[in-house]
Amino acid sequence: MVNQRWGYWLFFAALFLAPFYLTEFRLSLLGKFLCLAIVAVGISLIWGYTGILSLGHGVYFGLGAYCMAMYLKLEASRGHLPDFMEWSGVRELPWFWKPFSYPMVAIAAAIALPTLLAALLSYFTFKNRIKGVYFSLLSQAVVVVLVTLFIGKQEWTGGTNGLTNFSTVFGFSLSSPLTQIVLYWLTTICLALIFVAARRLTSGRLGKVLIAIRDAENRVRFLGFNPTVYKVFVYSLSAAFAGVAGALFVLQVGLISPEMMGIIPSIEMVLWVAVGGRHSLMGAIVGAIVMNTAKSFLSENYPDLWLLLLGALFVVVVLFVPKGLAGIYESLVAVRIKAKRGMNMKPVLMCRDVIVDFDGFRALQGVDLAVYPHEVRFLIGPNGAGKTTLLDVICGRTRAMDGRVMFFSHDITKQPEYEIVQMGIARKFQSPSIFPFLTVWENMELAIRQDRRLRSVLRAKRTEEEEEIMAAQLERMGLLDERHRLAGTLSHGQKQWLEIGMQLIQRPQLLLLDEPIAGMSAAERERTGEWLHEIAEHCAVIIVEHDMDFVRRYSKQVTVMHEGKVLCEGSIDEVQQNEQVIDVYLGRRKNACYVSGM
Repeated sequence: MVNQRWGYWLFFAALFLAPFYLTEFRLSLLGKFLCLAIVAVGISLIWGYTGILSLGHGVYFGLGAYCMAMYLKLEASRGHLPDFMEWSGVRELPWFWKPFSYPMVAIAAAIALPTLLAALLSYFTFKNRIKGVYFSLLSQAVVVVLVTLFIGKQEWTGGTNGLTNFSTVFGFSLSSPLTQIVLYWLTTICLALIFVAARRLTSGRLGKVLIAIRDAENRVRFLGFNPTVYKVFVYSLSAAFAGVAGALFVLQVGLISPEMMGIIPSIEMVLWVAVGGRHSLMGAIVGAIVMNTAKSFLSENYPDLWLLLLGALFVVVVLFVPKGLAGIYESLVAVRIKAKRGMNMKPVLMCRDVIVDFDGFRALQGVDLAVYPHEVRFLIGPNGAGKTTLLDVICGRTRAMDGRVMFFSHDITKQPEYEIVQMGIARKFQSPSIFPFLTVWENMELAIRQDRRLRSVLRAKRTEEEEEIMAAQLERMGLLDERHRLAGTLSHGQKQWLEIGMQLIQRPQLLLLDEPIAGMSAAERERTGEWLHEIAEHCAVIIVEHDMDFVRRYSKQVTVMHEGKVLCEGSIDEVQQNEQVIDVYLGRRKNACYVSGM
C-alpha cells in the first residue's frame, strides 16, 4: 500500500513537471489527454465499480465544454454579438447566453448542467430498473438527440462548426506559453484531486456498496439498500467529472463542436477505460493517455491505417488482456511478490521428526512437514495413514511423544489448544463441530476473535465493526439469510460452511481443514473449492481429503502419508508417477494407472 501511494505521488509529480521536459506542442497534447483522463476516471466509477455501461458520456463532456466556451466567446467578442450569431441574422444576445459573461457562472454551469441532466436521466431509468444493454442504448439515444439539437440551432451554438476563435481567459492571452503552462498545471491538479476523491470513495464503505450493486444488485436490495439512490449518485458524479474535463479541454484546445460530443467520441471514452482496466482508477487514467497518445502517433505516421491499427490494438487488449493494462501490472506485481516470497519466505509451520504413540501403536513415525505462507497443502492417503493425527498434533489436541512443531518461531509442541488458537491456528474437524442449540449468528459471535478471558467476556459488547465482519462472512458462506436459525437445523453442507466460517472469522494464519467437503453435494463441493483460493490469500491451509477428483482439481502441492510416515510430496501428477506410491497402492505391478480413491 505504501509503495502504491509512492507510485501515485511519482506519477502525478512527473505530470506536474512535464513543462520542464516536453516541447510546447507535446505539452499541449498531454494537457488535452489529461482532460480526457478525467472523463475516464468517471467512467471507471460507473462501469468498473458499479456495472453501468454508459455510451453517452460525450454529452456531459460537451455540455461542460460549451459552458466554458460560451464565456470565452463572449469575452473574445468584447461586448458585441459573437460572429456566428451575426452571420445567422441574430440581432440580440439570447437571454440564456447573458449569464455566461461571468466566469464563475460558466464554471458552475459546466459542473451543474451535466450533473442535473445525468441525475434526471439516471433517476427515471434506474427507478424503472432499466439497466444493462438497454441503458447503454438509451444513453446513445440521448447523444443523438442533443447533437442533433446543437447542430440544428446554429444561431445559438455555432452549428457544426461549434464555438472557436477564443482570445483570452480572465484577461490573459490564451496564445501565451505561460498561460498554457498554467492551464496545464490546473488540469493536472484537477485530475489529481478527482483521482484522490474517487479513490477515497471506492476504498470506503460506499465503494463496497457500489461493487455489491455491480455483482448482485438484487441481493443489495434485499439487504435494505436502495440501489437507485447509489446508482443515480455515482452516475451524476461521473457526469460532473466529465463536465469539468470538457471545460478544461476547451481552455487548452480552443474549440468545441457537436462532433466532439457524438457517439464515436463517447464509445472511444469507454475504449480508453477498457484498455487501461475498468476496475482500476489509475488504469483508466493510463488507458486514456496511452490510447490517445497511440491515436496521435498513428495518425501522424500512418494516416491511412491509423484507425485500423487503433482498432486492432483495442481488440488485442480486450481478447488477451481482459483486465487491461492494470491487469498486466497486477500480474507482474504478483509474480514479483511470489518470487520474493520464494527467496525470503519462512515457513508458517514446521514439523520435525514428530512421533505419536498410542499404547505401542505408532500413529506417526518421524513426520517432517513444512508449510509456507498462502500455500494450500493437501494431505492424502488411506485411512489410518496418520493424516488426522498430524492435524491433532499441530492444533494441540494430541501430544507428540517426540519431535517439534514450530509455528513461525514459536515452539507449540506442548502448548494447550486454546493458546494455539489464540496464536493464529484454526481447526475444522471431520464432522461439523458447531453449537446446534445456538443460532448461526450466535455461533459466529462465539468464534469472532476477541479477548476470551472471563472478565472480558462478562463485560463484552459487540461492536458495529464486529457485526459487519460477521455479516460479511455469513454472506460469503451463503448463510446470512439463515442467521436466526438454530445451527442444528442446517443441512450438512451448511453446517460444514458454518464451521469453516467460524474458523475464518478468527483471522488465522494457518487453517486446518479435515475433510471439508464430506457429505456435500456437487455444487457445494464446487463452491468450497473456489473459496480455497480466496482463503489462501489470507492464510496458509492444510486440508485432509479423500476425494481425489477434488484434490486433483484444486491442489498444487500434495503430501502423501502411509502408515504414519510421509511417503512423498509434490504435485498431483508427480505423486501419481511416484514409484513408492505405485508400490504401496498397486503392489509390485508397475502400472501407470492410479487408483482414484487413494
